[in-house]
Amino acid sequence: ITDCVCKGNDNDGYKCAMPDVLTGTNLGPSSYGPPTGRFARWTGLVESLVKRNPATGQWQYYAEWGVHDEWSLIQQLGLDFSRVPRPAINDEPLHDCSPLLRFTPAPVMDKDDLRDQERHAAAKSVV
Repeated sequence: ITDCVCKGNDNDGYKCAMPDVLTGTNLGPSSYGPPTGRFARWTGLVESLVKRNPATGQWQYYAEWGVHDEWSLIQQLGLDFSRVPRPAINDEPLHDCSPLLRFTPAPVMDKDDLRDQERHAAAKSVV
């Protein structure tokens, strides 16, 4: 993970975006075919929804979505894309472009956020 950007609050949870760089050597069979013995380095992005478990109070992942540059991986492994196994049809569900996460009821500031906001306002009034 090269970075992490989060939006949300302690009450509703946080939606986090994490760009990453994956590296490895293809030493075993994969969905792309037999091992090539080649090293590869490719990038991606993962979005996660992290919330506090109401039963335990522990933070945990509730959902995760990721996309990685598989084309780059295939090229670096020296594979012919036209010969890489893939599904006969695209059965990926269509997305209706509605938000993946909604904060309802409307997010509210917790006591730590309010304290920080008050300190910031006080510091601005001094200047």
